[in-house]
Amino acid sequence: MRRGLARLGRVLLVAVPSFVAGGGLMAYLAATASMVSFQTLRAGYAGEEQVAAACAQHAGDTAEAARHYANVVSAYADDGWWGRNPHIQTWPLWYPFLAIARRHTWSSPSLEHRPTVEAQYRVRLANALSDEGRADLASDQLARAAKLYGPDGDTKVEALRENLPQVDAGPTTLDRCRPSHPSSPQ
Repeated sequence: MRRGLARLGRVLLVAVPSFVAGGGLMAYLAATASMVSFQTLRAGYAGEEQVAAACAQHAGDTAEAARHYANVVSAYADDGWWGRNPHIQTWPLWYPFLAIARRHTWSSPSLEHRPTVEAQYRVRLANALSDEGRADLASDQLARAAKLYGPDGDTKVEALRENLPQVDAGPTTLDRCRPSHPSSPQ
């Protein structure tokens, strides 16, 4: 009987710390995977909305462009929906290990410089709102963009507003636009 209790004690001495360590490791892996998955989803959403905004603006639909630029701003803004709901519930079992490897080797520049990217899209949103005739909302977006750029924000915003037509004239974004009508050529 005593020998059985000693064996049970040794098993518990090894098993309990092993289970605790395994649980802690899995919690760490889950937290890392959720964070990386959320950042990846956020960057992908912002990219898709950017393309949709450029396409709508190219097609002359300023209301649609403003809506898409507002979504891009929301994706990068800390006070937007994305900042308040960082919970991704589902991921495959192997994903935590990939997330740890990715966290160290892959880092999106747009996420590292999020205030600057948010400011750039606030300027784009302001331009789309101005085209739509909403100067009041456009000036609010420009003021918020200048605040994100810091002390010299107003001059950076004006320089960006002047350079955006040349930046947006590139064919890369517009090549991803789908035709408005199924029979029209791309």
